[in-house]
Amino acid sequence: MEFYQLKSFLTVAREGNLTKAAVLLHLSQSALSNQVKSLESEIGTDLFHRMPRGMELSFAGRKLLSHAETAVRAIEDFGTAACGLGDNLSGKLSVGLNTDPSFLRIADLDSRMGAQLPLVNLEFLPSQTLATTSLLNGGVLDVGFRFGKSGDSGICEEWIVDSRLCIVIPSRIAKDVSKLDWPKVADLPWIWTSCECPFHQAVLRRMDKYGIRPNSVADALDELIVRELVAAGKGVSVMRADMAEELAKKGQAEIWDDSLTTPLCLAYHEKNADNPLIAEFISVVRNVWNF
Repeated sequence: MEFYQLKSFLTVAREGNLTKAAVLLHLSQSALSNQVKSLESEIGTDLFHRMPRGMELSFAGRKLLSHAETAVRAIEDFGTAACGLGDNLSGKLSVGLNTDPSFLRIADLDSRMGAQLPLVNLEFLPSQTLATTSLLNGGVLDVGFRFGKSGDSGICEEWIVDSRLCIVIPSRIAKDVSKLDWPKVADLPWIWTSCECPFHQAVLRRMDKYGIRPNSVADALDELIVRELVAAGKGVSVMRADMAEELAKKGQAEIWDDSLTTPLCLAYHEKNADNPLIAEFISVVRNVWNF
């Protein structure tokens, strides 16, 4: 049996759904299904019951789950140890980018990594903040940028910098913003989200002081979509200060409050806490951000 088969088995077992597991592993659903079937054929027993609601571990699957976890962990630990041998670190590091590369200073980061660790290959992958934990658990990412600290079990999070946020009001509905207060702003139409976005959580903590909630008229999570909706006059929202200032400069919106912050962090799985590549990467990131 192959390492990738065991990893696929663990991901399907964790997600309980073939489609979700395929997305995490960057495979087609049919390819992942074939990998699972091939593993089942090799060991001579079914690992899952195919149910209408998803994939459910069979008796054999439950018995073999811990053994598969131990085997995968041992192989990953071997790779980590091997990377640390010799005069230079080498290997590949998959890095999740939760926002635009320019904000994360990726060009500078990539340049410094190339100079300091020329044998390390960086793979940059798009990853929203709320998907970071799942991608780390699934082994898709080695380390990922995220806004806010999740406190998720098994996930380590390193603070990088406090990112400034702004409440932005479209010019179409912004009158005398100096006369606004939080209750009045909450009554304006808001571009909100039903997810626990760190930006919106920061707003809610401020609104809690007044016992208010936003008047939501649209649901959007992606930063670029939020920016376009604000620019079009759809409603008020919260965004990174640099994006807010860009809209204000163009005359498309006005900044009402710029005192909110949320931490920009680097997250990685606790099983990789001793990975020298991740430690070096974090060190370079801190240097890029002048810490």
